[in-house]
Amino acid sequence: MEPMVLTSDFRIQFPETLRKQLGLRPGQKFHAIAVGEHIHLIPIKPLAELCGFAKGIDTNVPRDDDRV
Repeated sequence: MEPMVLTSDFRIQFPETLRKQLGLRPGQKFHAIAVGEHIHLIPIKPLAELCGFAKGIDTNVPRDDDRV
């Protein structure tokens, strides 16, 4: 794990090894979620990239009686 630095203008540069491992691109956007004292960065992916991610999922789920 390599440390990252928050600059005076509040920017963080990801280490090259992490960028390659996660396939990050310049200009990529993230959702930032604060969990206690931790920050989770979730990459925002284009809709086309998400196509088929749930292939094979079982859509046959039990329903409540009032949800027919």
